[in-house]
Amino acid sequence: MPQGLAPESAPKRHTGDFRRPPIKDLSQIGFRKEYQMRRPNLRTFPQPGQTLAWLRSAVLVLMAATAQVAGAGESFYVSTNLGITAYDEESGQITGTVATLPGGFSYDMTVAPDGATLYAVDNSNTLNALATSPLALKPGSLSLPGNHSSRPAFSPDGKTLYIASDAGQILVINAATLSVTQTFATPGVTRRDLAISPDGSRLYALTEEVVKVVSTSNGAILADIALTATQPRALALSDDGARLYSGPGPIDVINTSTNTVSATFSSPLLYWVYGIALTKGGQYLYTGAVDTGSALVVNAATGDIVKQIPVTSGNNTLGTFATSSTGSKVYSFGGAGDDGNTLLTFDTASQTLVDTKPLGAYGLAIATRPAPPAPHTLRFYLHGSDIPGTAGGHTMNQTAPAAGNGPLLLGPQSWLSNPVLTGSFPAGSNFQLSIPCSINLLASYTLAKTDTNGGNASTLGSTSQLLGSCSGGKQTVSIPVTNAANFAGQRLKLTISSLLSLPLNLPIGSNTYLEATGFTGTP
Repeated sequence: MPQGLAPESAPKRHTGDFRRPPIKDLSQIGFRKEYQMRRPNLRTFPQPGQTLAWLRSAVLVLMAATAQVAGAGESFYVSTNLGITAYDEESGQITGTVATLPGGFSYDMTVAPDGATLYAVDNSNTLNALATSPLALKPGSLSLPGNHSSRPAFSPDGKTLYIASDAGQILVINAATLSVTQTFATPGVTRRDLAISPDGSRLYALTEEVVKVVSTSNGAILADIALTATQPRALALSDDGARLYSGPGPIDVINTSTNTVSATFSSPLLYWVYGIALTKGGQYLYTGAVDTGSALVVNAATGDIVKQIPVTSGNNTLGTFATSSTGSKVYSFGGAGDDGNTLLTFDTASQTLVDTKPLGAYGLAIATRPAPPAPHTLRFYLHGSDIPGTAGGHTMNQTAPAAGNGPLLLGPQSWLSNPVLTGSFPAGSNFQLSIPCSINLLASYTLAKTDTNGGNASTLGSTSQLLGSCSGGKQTVSIPVTNAANFAGQRLKLTISSLLSLPLNLPIGSNTYLEATGFTGTP
């Protein structure tokens, strides 16, 4: 969810006004008015450079004194009104700190897919980049349009950032240079939250009443999905991209293949929640029942609340939830009354609160590295004239064609994957072509990696084989690929060249496909 959002002083049903309530003037500490939180104790904290600056320094020195050198484990990042702190996921120990960003506190942070960079939008609506090992602010920043911006969303290859602005725009940003490469005009889009599909082709932008589905190729709005709730603030997308959750009050479940709300979780407890986070694998949602001081574990398929985990008595912030990169933990903020000054850690296996850490400050945002997808097997079916070609060749995709005759194998014929691949095959991955038994010919088979237009081909492996040995209705060709193969929005290309120049059609259907094991990435 957009980080740092706190509840109003009294619950309202989902049809009511969900905007932040009027509060006492906190402008002297640099809070953006949109994000001002119901935290009365913040009046005691001065603006950077005022008389109690020593308190910030003392806290940071204490953090540094207890810091441990980061090991090979993953880190997660916590933003407070005193700065940003890195914690080791396994031990929970502090591994680094950075004082308040040049533009003030950060309410919205995102970790790059490779874990090397943390991106934070600060209080002056400026995007900053921080190295994570060790944690340190990088030179350069990007001033964003409007007053407020969403949490950044990453393309799967980690090269592009997307940020929604309350200026009615989605910015496309080069993550390495912090420069805007495109601007999508998206009227009605605000800074609430932003998610991206696993293949990087679609953005989901949350507004006050709808989720807008936006093409990343040209910014076209593909759909407006009407929500049950008004003033929703959080999105959570399943690992496979099939289900998108929007909340609070109630929580809507969106089928991303049809762009429709397929279910609504409307338990009374779910009308007064703010953050939502999916566990790895998408089995459970974690969220918070603010007025009961409990974290809720929700069955993500049925909406049933399977567990309430007491955190504190009375009101509790519980406005931010984030799942660790390994999926074993969920993090949130808590504290007596409205003070989100305690870092909470929940164990997802036992569904219990296992650790609480006083922050000595007010928790605003939590960022974790996106969990890498599990290695899986890709299967691409070979097509002929039944569908349009791809990048100057025939198409191979993940949908089996109807049985029929494919192209003539009189000369070299090529198939290119659609969609493109972003990810990697490890050394020793198995690439195997399956062909119906009706084909018997001597041919060579070559795999290559190309750009999106089919150019700049780089050979991955090749073999020659006389097809003839057949069982189970199909015969197979193993194409050796010795080295690891990395893809960044590129296509996999298969070329079959008949060595006998026989005018044979390649049958297409469910038995004609290329299968590759061990792929990590999308699709």
